Amino acid sequence: MDNTQCKYKLFCKIFQNGISNIEYYICFVKACDLQREKLRLAGKLYQIRTELGIKQSDLQNEGIISQSHLSKIENAEINVSAVMLNILAKRYGKDISYFFE
Repeated sequence: MDNTQCKYKLFCKIFQNGISNIEYYICFVKACDLQREKLRLAGKLYQIRTELGIKQSDLQNEGIISQSHLSKIENAEINVSAVMLNILAKRYGKDISYFFE
């Protein structure tokens, strides 16, 4: 979700619920910060996997995660759970803290 999408969704909520400008701003900033963090984490997951030469299908064949689910995570379409992030970190030979640097 880019900033325009953030603004649109929050504008709709404001229009429907009559949220004040200050509440709108707080919601907008939080939503966009969350989306930026999601994109950053997705990028790191993709980067380390490709640097290691691991294919999405390799992880599926190992029974770790389906290719389609991993693709959605790496494209920031869905959130990665803490458990799955820990599993992927171990498979990639990284401490989970690597993804939060």
